[in-house]
Amino acid sequence: MVTHNWWHVALFLIDLGREAEALAVYDREVWGVVKDYSQDQIGAASLLARFELAGIDVGPRWQDLADHLARRLDDHVLPFLDLQYLYGLARAGRPEADTLLRNIEDFAPRAPASTRAAWERVCVPAAHGLLAHARGDHAGAIDGLGQAMPRLIEIGGSHAQRDLFEQVYLDALVRRGTETTLTGAQGVLQQQLNGQPESLRLRRQAAAVYRALALPELAAATDATLR
Repeated sequence: MVTHNWWHVALFLIDLGREAEALAVYDREVWGVVKDYSQDQIGAASLLARFELAGIDVGPRWQDLADHLARRLDDHVLPFLDLQYLYGLARAGRPEADTLLRNIEDFAPRAPASTRAAWERVCVPAAHGLLAHARGDHAGAIDGLGQAMPRLIEIGGSHAQRDLFEQVYLDALVRRGTETTLTGAQGVLQQQLNGQPESLRLRRQAAAVYRALALPELAAATDATLR
């Protein structure tokens, strides 16, 4: 619980633009405390992903984490956990990501009846979307995560934890860069900003989307709030 509380602190620091402090919290308080603990592993994977989505260079940190995630290929305790193991392995460039994806696909139809729908209808498409995003396939990320997003609550985790998948989906929409995907990103960002108006991260992303959509007045107004 202590490392998870520090995880929340790091999220606040990212949104406030205090990048160096956020990385320091990751290094001292989130990762490296109990590296074999699954909750610390997903906390680390989630934070590294959020750092990168916010434009923060994480250096070689994925590699150390992936050495531990590679031992989780057959866990299948919760879809929420497997998805973060998968993304972490993929961002580290590890071939075990493909193994875990196949294992998820094999396990999903055999999952307990109470969770089978979550594995088959949410986890499998989300896994394909996350692997695609980690490898730069933004169209594939939009397709896979787009299928999963409406039922994401079924995979487990808290709202704050599941927000990672929405951030990845949003990043894919922006990077795909078509008018349709940028308009979709604008809608997602506006909804998020309504709930987190203090977030510098979201305001920067919104300004970039406004510029890409040739909405200079909205971009300028948003830029003004960053000064």
